[in-house]
Amino acid sequence: MKEKYINDCIIGNTNILVSISKKGQILRYFAPTIDYMQHIDENLLGLIIDSKLYWLNNERFFEYEQNFELDANILFTKYISKNIIIEQRDFVDINNDILVRTFKVLKNEKNSNLKLLIYNDKNGSLIRFISGQYNKDYDYLTQYAKDSYFTVFSDTPSVGYKVNGTINDAEKLLTNDLEYEGLSKSSYIVYPFEENVLNEEENETQLKLNIFIGVRENDNFNKVMVQTIKQCNEELMYEDTKQYWLNVVKTVNKYEFKNDKEKEIYIRSILLLPLYVDNHTGGCIASCEVDEGVKKCGKYAYCWPRDGMYFMKALKTCGLGKIAQLYYSKFLPLTQSSNGMWEQRFYTDGSLAPCWGSQIDQTASAVIGLIEEYNISSDELKVVQKVAIENGIDYLVSSIDNEGLQIDTYDIWENYFGKDQYSLASIYCAFKKYVEDNFDGNKTATIKELMNKIRQNIFNHFWDDEKQSYVKAKENRVICSSALALVYPFELCDPIDGKMVSTVNAIERYLKTNIGGIKRIEGDSYIGGNNPWVISTLWLSLYYIKKYKITNDINDNIKALEYFDWVTNHSSTYGYLPEQVLEKNGLWVNGLAWSHAMYLICVEELYGKK
Repeated sequence: MKEKYINDCIIGNTNILVSISKKGQILRYFAPTIDYMQHIDENLLGLIIDSKLYWLNNERFFEYEQNFELDANILFTKYISKNIIIEQRDFVDINNDILVRTFKVLKNEKNSNLKLLIYNDKNGSLIRFISGQYNKDYDYLTQYAKDSYFTVFSDTPSVGYKVNGTINDAEKLLTNDLEYEGLSKSSYIVYPFEENVLNEEENETQLKLNIFIGVRENDNFNKVMVQTIKQCNEELMYEDTKQYWLNVVKTVNKYEFKNDKEKEIYIRSILLLPLYVDNHTGGCIASCEVDEGVKKCGKYAYCWPRDGMYFMKALKTCGLGKIAQLYYSKFLPLTQSSNGMWEQRFYTDGSLAPCWGSQIDQTASAVIGLIEEYNISSDELKVVQKVAIENGIDYLVSSIDNEGLQIDTYDIWENYFGKDQYSLASIYCAFKKYVEDNFDGNKTATIKELMNKIRQNIFNHFWDDEKQSYVKAKENRVICSSALALVYPFELCDPIDGKMVSTVNAIERYLKTNIGGIKRIEGDSYIGGNNPWVISTLWLSLYYIKKYKITNDINDNIKALEYFDWVTNHSSTYGYLPEQVLEKNGLWVNGLAWSHAMYLICVEELYGKK
């Protein structure tokens, strides 16, 4: 598998998720759901100019300009050379599960004969053996395994193809009209640019080509897809998709931002997060995948209930609460175990994803979010939510021992197994919300008693006199940014509490990096270990925002803006936020949902109605 640890641009329609490079190359194509399966190992575009091939991602031949349509998940890429300029427009149609790629020739000084070669190396394995086939009757190229047909076609007739086509074959422009099928994951097809009339009266034309890429579960569905899409007008598809995203942006809260970059990140967050939600179940993934080969991490295209809590809090703060309604009324009840717990992570369809251990804060996070949603739900939805809440609370109660400590569990960062502060605080918050909202009175006395024990344990077992700070765990006395959760979202400590102020001082002393942001934990080793995390940095900004609202101390406001501005200034070109800003340049997991969620929460705290 080709290693590619970046997603520069992300588009989709909640059934399909596509990432595209800064050079216009498709990096990943997820369908029929946003987390399964990923179909592309390598996808290349080659411009054929007078019978010679030029790969469009080759910087020796082309320069690039790229931008998103304003307030929409529609991407434009320009390929610029001395004599030729081609504009590529990419979007996933909002009404049909299809990627639409339109190519327009903006400059062709030598009046060259132009064709486009689409090469695809399909993501496969020995278990899922890939075959290729060209269908002459319907004029499409498909690469398929048992339940996955990845298909390229156009409303312009093709002029050549090669199943079993290697890169070398493509560069030699070899085609074979006799060999229509073969056991190969690499194939390509060629289409000519055709004249498109722009103005009949002035006889104005432009060379243009539409390419469509879709995935269906069998070849009969393939044929229906190809017939249907060929009858569509791609400009109407574009207008419908554009209007859909414009309407999404119109519905969200409006703020007075300090600068254009803040607004760009806010809008990009609004456009990105819905792409990460399955509109059938409400399941929300942490990110578009970056590491299919599991070389550097345990993968990201899964649904963590913890991430989901922050994700849904953010959507509700900015005005996209309907998404949260689906998540809390369908996905969480669907994924709850019979004993009341939630496992570590899931696929968007609700099935259990690969896990490496239990994390009790996943259950606590689910209960916290469910209770918050329960208070604003309809009576019909409350029925299923209440069952999930009660079962979840019962599990959490059973997980606390006589001393008021939780069972051993993996911590928030999933690299420590034991009794950690964040997990215990998350349980306290779930209990607190349950009692405050007057659920089953028969449980209240027991839960209040547990809450008192938990508070004392956090204040005693997780406070370190030497470091003058709350630390990660009872047996692991390192400084951890997750201690900020004691203020938000778990509301166990006031921002002005003396021990909390001291903890924040320790976080800044031990975790602030050379480039300005905040590491997640002391002694970290993941992806180099010395990188600032967007989550941690925004967590600290959020702490100072809340503290400033109490103290009205200008220094607290300065600190809040310092960390918020640092994140703003370290976003990607298009306003995406990563998990980590790499110390030696670059971004790790560009477009992380949790990072964007924290940004939206900070925006509301900074600029929302007072």
